[in-house]
Amino acid sequence: MPIVDVCTPFDSLWFLAWPTIAVFNPFTIDKECRDRGRRPSCPLTRRELNTTDLNPSIAIRNTIEEWTKRNEAARLDICCRSITPASSESTVFQALEHVISFCQKSRPNKQVVRNLGLIPQIAEMLKNSSSKVRCKALETLRIVAEEDIENKEAMAAGDTIRTIVKLLSHDGSQEREEAVSLLCELSESENLCEKIGGVSEDT
Repeated sequence: MPIVDVCTPFDSLWFLAWPTIAVFNPFTIDKECRDRGRRPSCPLTRRELNTTDLNPSIAIRNTIEEWTKRNEAARLDICCRSITPASSESTVFQALEHVISFCQKSRPNKQVVRNLGLIPQIAEMLKNSSSKVRCKALETLRIVAEEDIENKEAMAAGDTIRTIVKLLSHDGSQEREEAVSLLCELSESENLCEKIGGVSEDT
């Protein structure tokens, strides 16, 4: 089934979230279109539906979910290849924004990011010459670490903690704020809290 066939009629880039088929109506519509404070109608023909009883369209929903998973895997692969010192500022920035969006969708997605080896790649961006990239990398690591102890521990590898602490002395206020926020998040781990304290004493 072409993916364009499972988009809503309102926006060709907005996929049906809950595809359903109305009884006595041949079109597949989104369940969210059923009730808008008025009598439900077909979003394509604008005709009022004879019933509010909607049956789930399992086949179409499975098609959408399968395509979404494949598309997400492809985009993450692009992120893995984009978050490198050789990439441009805009390329890295966009890749980091996608990682943030991906992690905010669900907690299991954070494990996916860890398994892909993206955490050390993101941490490496803390040494980027662009302040904009460094700020976004700090924000990304904080989102990746939230409510995930394994991701926090993964950030203890190498000199990541020392690098974050050193960013506290940078001139940019936003950079310092992001560094403080990330350190506060990481300090929820007792092991990392001690490591952060040790770095602070050395600097």
